[in-house]
Amino acid sequence: DNDNARNDKFISLVDSSTTEQELQKLIVCEHPILRAYAFNVLCRRESPLVNNILLNHLDDTAIISYCRGEFGPDYTTVSDYFLDRSEGKTTLLKKDIIAKVIKEYPYLEKTAFLFFSESDFTKQYHKELKDIIQKDYPWHYNRRKDLLFSLSEYKNNDDTSLIKEHLESNWGKDAGKKFWIVEKNPISSYFFVIEKFYKSLLSYKYQGVLETQYQRDQNFELIFDRFINATAAYKSKRSAGIIKNLIQENLYPNNPNNKDKLFEYNFHYSLLKTLEQYDCDFYADIKKEILPRAKAYEKKYALSSIEVPAAVINEKSKFW
Repeated sequence: DNDNARNDKFISLVDSSTTEQELQKLIVCEHPILRAYAFNVLCRRESPLVNNILLNHLDDTAIISYCRGEFGPDYTTVSDYFLDRSEGKTTLLKKDIIAKVIKEYPYLEKTAFLFFSESDFTKQYHKELKDIIQKDYPWHYNRRKDLLFSLSEYKNNDDTSLIKEHLESNWGKDAGKKFWIVEKNPISSYFFVIEKFYKSLLSYKYQGVLETQYQRDQNFELIFDRFINATAAYKSKRSAGIIKNLIQENLYPNNPNNKDKLFEYNFHYSLLKTLEQYDCDFYADIKKEILPRAKAYEKKYALSSIEVPAAVINEKSKFW
């Protein structure tokens, strides 16, 4: 703690004593860390120099490391760092910056991030988005699922084969992202994702390791919920058949020895809510079958409603 305090004090002294002319020299020096440091200082000062520096240095792809706090160190390009640090610190129009970055610097990690964080500004860039996915830039490796979801939102039939190709690829533990895409685009070409996961559950059961799988992987219940949502979104005889089999074969998370009853997962309650969201005639019999157990769970764990005076709500709204 004492070391951190001394470092902070040293940085603050350097920041306050360094002139803008000196910082401008550091922006073009050979060491990328110093370039990043100088730009960061100018951003904190909200200097008018930030505008021109940002626009003229977006091709600075030198790699630097930076601290992500509790997540440890990470790596990025200087230009990505500039873009992150300059947000809210320039007088440049956001739509103009986004247009420039997407059209001229598609390889930056920030470019990929813009497509799923600034949808209001990026709706017209379908061609650019598709090109980015097909070119598979190295810095986008951890953003591909999000890029595909953004592409799927265009609902363009010409994109189906590209999305399907990526859905078929091995994403390791990113099955939840696949179901996220499928749920929002429940077309027949993507139904293989549902069937593949369903068969994996059957395989786990026949091997006698289904419950172990749910207990070992803390995210597995969340993935299972995404799988249920994506399956139900199809509102079809095929999806209803899979859901019925999940119930009959007991292929859902069910740990009666779970001592933490406050957070007990209840498949029937969760499924009922999902089927009500994606209501159709194919699900009528299923809802009747699971209703008693879902209601029993709801009765057991539902919290009583608390009426909050309007004056309290209005007072809180000033701070949030």
